[in-house]
Amino acid sequence: MRNNEPVAQSTSDGVPIAGAVGSVGLWEREREIAALTGLIADASAGAGRLALVEGVAGIGKSRLMGEAQTLASAAGFQVLTARGGELEQQFPFGIARQLFERTLADPQIRGRWLSGAAGAAASVFGSVDETPDDSRVSFAALHGLYWLAVNASLETPLLLVVDDLQWCDGSSLRFLDYLARRLDQLPVLVIAAARVGSDTPQGSNAALSWHLVSESASTTIRPAALSDEAVFGLIQEQLGRSPDPAFASECQRATTGNPLLLSELLRALGVEGVSPVDANTRQIRKIGPTAVRRTVLLRLARLSADALAVARTVAVADRQADRVVVAALAGLDEDQVTAAIRALVAAEILRPDQPTGFVHPLVRDAVYHDLSLAERDKQHARAARLLWDAGLSSEQVAGHLLFVSPRGDEWVADALIRAGRAAVRRGAEDSAVAFLTRALLEPLPGQQRAEVLFELGTAESLVNERTRSVDHLRAAVVSLADPVRRGAARQVLARILLITGPLDEAVGAAQAGVAELPPEQADLRQALESVELFPVAYGAPGPAAVRRLVQARAGVSGDGPGARMLTAVVAMHWALTGGSAAECVALARSALRDGQLIATDPALMTGVAVTVLGLADCDDAVSVLERAGAQAHRSGSMFALSGQHVLLGWIWMMRGELVEAEQTLWLADQEDPPSSEHSPANTGYARAVLCHVLVERGDLGGARSVLSNRGLPSPAVESLWLRGEVELLLAEGRFEAANQGADTYAAMQAVTMVNPMWAPWRSLKARALHGLGRPDEAIALLEQELVHARHWGVPGALAQTLRVLGTVVGTGGLDLLCEAVEVTEGSASRLEHAKALAALGVALRRARRPADAREPLRRALELATLCGAAGLSTRVLAELATCGGRPRRTKLTGVASLTPSERRVADLAAAGGSNHDIAQALFVTPKTVEVHLSSTYRKLQIPGRAGLPGLLTAAHEQGLFRKG
Repeated sequence: MRNNEPVAQSTSDGVPIAGAVGSVGLWEREREIAALTGLIADASAGAGRLALVEGVAGIGKSRLMGEAQTLASAAGFQVLTARGGELEQQFPFGIARQLFERTLADPQIRGRWLSGAAGAAASVFGSVDETPDDSRVSFAALHGLYWLAVNASLETPLLLVVDDLQWCDGSSLRFLDYLARRLDQLPVLVIAAARVGSDTPQGSNAALSWHLVSESASTTIRPAALSDEAVFGLIQEQLGRSPDPAFASECQRATTGNPLLLSELLRALGVEGVSPVDANTRQIRKIGPTAVRRTVLLRLARLSADALAVARTVAVADRQADRVVVAALAGLDEDQVTAAIRALVAAEILRPDQPTGFVHPLVRDAVYHDLSLAERDKQHARAARLLWDAGLSSEQVAGHLLFVSPRGDEWVADALIRAGRAAVRRGAEDSAVAFLTRALLEPLPGQQRAEVLFELGTAESLVNERTRSVDHLRAAVVSLADPVRRGAARQVLARILLITGPLDEAVGAAQAGVAELPPEQADLRQALESVELFPVAYGAPGPAAVRRLVQARAGVSGDGPGARMLTAVVAMHWALTGGSAAECVALARSALRDGQLIATDPALMTGVAVTVLGLADCDDAVSVLERAGAQAHRSGSMFALSGQHVLLGWIWMMRGELVEAEQTLWLADQEDPPSSEHSPANTGYARAVLCHVLVERGDLGGARSVLSNRGLPSPAVESLWLRGEVELLLAEGRFEAANQGADTYAAMQAVTMVNPMWAPWRSLKARALHGLGRPDEAIALLEQELVHARHWGVPGALAQTLRVLGTVVGTGGLDLLCEAVEVTEGSASRLEHAKALAALGVALRRARRPADAREPLRRALELATLCGAAGLSTRVLAELATCGGRPRRTKLTGVASLTPSERRVADLAAAGGSNHDIAQALFVTPKTVEVHLSSTYRKLQIPGRAGLPGLLTAAHEQGLFRKG
């Protein structure tokens, strides 16, 4: 029934993080300890996990965490611990800093653990009050912290313990989630304990922690309430005699078998001399509901006035309660504080480690909430002022000010604003939002308030709080006096409105900025013009704007970031409305030259320029996105990284790399950051393209599932959704519904948008009409599209129209199908080449030339298999059987079978990079590298990396690698 004696928990420097509360040991926890033992063994063998220990307060979560530390230490693990605190919920990366900071104080360990990609996390552990404004690190910090854990685990298996997760700061929660999704194949175990249930603290990060950590947890441990037998045993142990049945039953009812509540109830009964007999059940009912508070305050009342002052001070100061701070706040000298702490530890109220803290959050709650609201406000204000005067970081000061009513003191606003700016620079925008929101409650001067509104709105946009962001940016635009600052605010506002709508307000905000900027601000004006003209480039009405875009084709003046943004929009508009691929690609590459656009805007306008390259089947589209992805990691933009993965998935789809496309799009879907306001932007794009990919993969059920979970509607994404739905309906043979869907899709395209790679509505409708037995109407549409496809001049677009037209024409369309095969031979459009070969084979078989049909069908099958196009493979196999042919044995071997990711990893391995180095260079996990290399060895039929250099060099020389 009882496992062992009470377990002491330790911080990363070996000091216990929780002392015993009462005398309850680990009763009835055999199942939980067995689970922890198994997790430790798995992690020791390299199979990392995240375990979530959840339950109501007092159920024994911290005891289990302590037991895990003991077991892991005995198994040779490095154990690092942290505990969430109510006061530190907005302290940027507070939990991450607790986990690693003490150990990183050793210069030698710091040098090893923060080497390579982990160096991006260095700013998390330093002061950022004076860091330059361009050093935002949010996603870079997550990736750096991940590599910090990897580097630490290379020396010895690593256990990270986080208690009271419900009070964890948001940036650390995101780190834990980021790490948890990449733990497989690492000797790292993360155990987090969270309070759940009706007593979960209000205003905590409980909802966010639940969303992030519960989804990535491999194991959830839920300690159960104690049984009647255990309750009986505990009463006997603590009260010194066996209880009567009714007394034991009432103890069970009053505490619901909660170990801490039961222990405190029994402590209170023991103090009052209550015997465990049936006649005393009324005493249980009287004491039970407030047992913890009652016993804690009773123990405090028996101590000195100094001890009471120290306990209250520690309750306010929380994790900042070092003895110097406590002495200053309590009005005592350090000797008095030391004596008081000794007495509080003996009374099992405080734990004996540094910084001083309570043995359990419920004990702290009892002391803290015994203070009146006015007293709490006063004490937090005193603590904030003390820390401010002592020169501590603005973030630590602001943590107290969040609990203080508006003061009207200049230093309060200064501290909160500094803390908000520091949090942004550290990459913890959620903390910045809390600090800057609180700053607005102070009486700020007009222009300072306007600047805070601007900064707050920008920070909110970065954590997906876009409705609040728009409101605050609108207010900033009205209040800012400087037209340049107002223009900068309008630009941020307009870019958010491009995503959230309404588009006319986005355009209006940009236009207003353009109109009022002084002449010397030419580049900012062009940046605003790029946002103003962005909807027009994608087909929104605006004759005057169209004329400006047409005029700008001759060249945009200037060479700054704004000029590059405007050039990208001009290139996109021309690509959709009748330019040739050569003309539009030249403009897009002009926007991207020398990397300036990538450095300043890796998400929106870089994506616009890359879209033009993708529409033109340009090989450098992928390399540009890789550079933009690296910039997104450095700049800390999860939104930018997610958007780049959407674009990359789209490009892989068009090139026929369907497996790569599917993996990349799922990654983009997971990266769109969670928030209280779901953003349909990148998630919507990713799932819309994914629907198309799954149709090509032959997974119609998966495509239908994605289609039914598209999330919130967004006008910017709806066109892509419609295209995916029509593709699915055609694959399902539902031609009438597909025809209607194609009409709706066509109606969403502007008359001037004629590029068949961007909006192939004519091809889609033609396929539906052909299925309905209306070939003449289909042919008329396809002949129109063929004119545009020839003018665009890209093999994939031309072959697609030729193939569909040749299929609809029937026996007279063989020349068209042969041309479709010829134009895609050797091009990047491998899937379209496979479809053209398949269509030619089918046409030859229907023309009663089965022998001639077999070779194109075999080639189509080989390519479709390499592309991962299972639906096409199945259809081609059936055609081969019909014309009496047997497929050649398709082997996914040789250099041509390597996926783009496998090729990149193989090239780096051939150049001598270790798995660790390759993973850091490509921003992936070591396991991903290992999987790619294992697949590469199998496909190349070699035993290991020693054979890579010769094979890859020869393949490059012979041009055997597929493009991309």
